[in-house]
Amino acid sequence: MNDEPRSSPLEKSDDTLVVPAIRLVCLGLLGYWTIIIIRPFLTIMVWSAIITVALYPIFYWLSGKLQGYRVLAAFAITFLALLVMLGPATWLGLSLAESVRTLIDRFSEGAVALPPPPEGIKAWPLVGNKAYETWDLASTNLRALLTQAVPYLKPVGGTLLGAAGSFGINLLKFIAATVVSGFLLSRGRRSSRP
Repeated sequence: MNDEPRSSPLEKSDDTLVVPAIRLVCLGLLGYWTIIIIRPFLTIMVWSAIITVALYPIFYWLSGKLQGYRVLAAFAITFLALLVMLGPATWLGLSLAESVRTLIDRFSEGAVALPPPPEGIKAWPLVGNKAYETWDLASTNLRALLTQAVPYLKPVGGTLLGAAGSFGINLLKFIAATVVSGFLLSRGRRSSRP
């Protein structure tokens, strides 16, 4: 007789399930790590795909006019897109910086002055007296008012600085997406049609 121990069907099925389970766990970890690595660049990839699809008809037309010079057409479109995007953003940033600098200069010279409050403000319900006192202090001693308001303005300033930083980062991402779309345009399939 055969004295070898027999393996039951349950033991054999456990062995056949362990290897695929380990493979699935490893595949899941690999997918998770890939998502973690790609996450900062996901916005750039999505926007570059959107820009590429949106600009492809213009690229196709321009590359036809340039007798098939696809790289030159992609460079021209990318350059014009960056010019259209960066021109107003640069103008806005420089204008804002100049306005802030002028306001700081006028404040340091003491040239910023508010007119005295009208007497009718006192008649406002609930806030009239406080609004009149605050406006009167601002018209006579703006520095004292700002010194009192600093603790209340710090959270607002932090929020505004955070919004400005977020705008700057998103602008840089959009610039990167436009440059990537230029590479995608130049390397796209030659046989595709708009």
